[in-house]
Amino acid sequence: MSELVLKAQERIASGVIAYDAVQRLKANPQDMGQRARFEAHKRDLGYALLLKRQMADPRAATPQQIEAAAWDTVPDVGLLFWSFRIMAAIGFAMIALFATAFTLCSLRMHLDARWFLRLAVAAIPLPWIAIELGWVVAELGRQPWAIEGVLPTFLATSSLSRGALWTTLAGFTALYGVLAVIEIRLILAAIAHGPEERNDQPAPAPSPPPFPSPPEGGQDMFDYEMLRLIWWALLGVLLIGFALTDGFDLGVAALLPFVARSDAERRMVINSIGPTWEGNQVWFILGGGAIFAAWPFVYAASFSGFYLAMFLVLAALILRPVGFKYRSKKPDSAWRSRWDWALFVGGLVPALVFGVAVGNVLLGAPFRLDGDLRAFTTARSSTCSRPSPSSVGCCRWRCWSCTARHGCRSRLSMVPSMTGRGRSARRRPSPPSCSSRSASPSSHGAISATGSSARSIRSARPIPCA
Repeated sequence: MSELVLKAQERIASGVIAYDAVQRLKANPQDMGQRARFEAHKRDLGYALLLKRQMADPRAATPQQIEAAAWDTVPDVGLLFWSFRIMAAIGFAMIALFATAFTLCSLRMHLDARWFLRLAVAAIPLPWIAIELGWVVAELGRQPWAIEGVLPTFLATSSLSRGALWTTLAGFTALYGVLAVIEIRLILAAIAHGPEERNDQPAPAPSPPPFPSPPEGGQDMFDYEMLRLIWWALLGVLLIGFALTDGFDLGVAALLPFVARSDAERRMVINSIGPTWEGNQVWFILGGGAIFAAWPFVYAASFSGFYLAMFLVLAALILRPVGFKYRSKKPDSAWRSRWDWALFVGGLVPALVFGVAVGNVLLGAPFRLDGDLRAFTTARSSTCSRPSPSSVGCCRWRCWSCTARHGCRSRLSMVPSMTGRGRSARRRPSPPSCSSRSASPSSHGAISATGSSARSIRSARPIPCA
């Protein structure tokens, strides 16, 4: 252990030289002597940053402080030792449990071996314990580094405020807590209902397509300018694909409580996006992955600066699959109505936030760099939602292109009674005059059932105005 500490002390001293060269290069970038000095010690620059836990300028460190920083590179060996071994023991115990289960099931004795059933129930928390111990080993074992030898963990912290962190932590805890309660209640209801006999025959698995042979020959590397254009084009294709495909799903969800009145109509509306919504949102995930791969600096600054907005988007997107799954669990109309409004929130909030995001992209979001070249976004939620023409225009474009165009003019036209409602969601008709009122209630029912208001009004007998 002492040898590792001595080696860390040497690298910290070398890193202080690199840090001093960096500061001098900031003042005079043309100083070739300092540049050569930095090149000779740059591999140890991260070790000098360990001293920032104790002082602002590592160049003023004393030998005692350098020794203390070197000991920070030694993790808690005892905790890591036992955490890893308990995790490995649980893994071997699960292998033995599965082997025993396979043997008993092969011999048709698993239902009579009550000792094994009790053991299987007692082993339910073991995988979770093993996973948590694995995280303990991973997170404590890498200390004090977020990136080995480059970035200490205390410098890799986010620029978010405590209020933002506690708000999102409490929000996700409350959201998943409510969903857990609902899930447990549904499980208990399914247990009380008992098993159902099913005779469904599994469909034959499709044959896999032939694997294409790799192309022969190599390919030239692109320069930076060409790669930047390629990534911009790729990101544009992904975001446009998301707007065209998942925009329809968001629009249908946002207009669900308004264009469909009966449960059968709402079920038909949901079925129109049921086969495609999960695949359509992959465009958005790929867009975020493309930003992370091509511009990690932009990814880090934007996700930290717009943290609460991202929380709203994620919470709303979580409601969508939950609403699709839970809505049909009970035939109660109040139950289904609550999940219909949850789907409405899951469709409207992302479209609104994405519209504000497009407006702020056109206007620009300010950020700054600190002394360690870490990005801090100075824009916050109040700044991002400023009522500027570009932001409001892009917000309206994104929101209504998702809801009105995709939600009303697409597949909802397959139901005649809902076609008129989809159009009325985009443009409210003028109130009818007194001469166009119908004399009988049945004619009003014809208007709402067929959506052909003009034909029904012509056939209706006018009544005098009061």
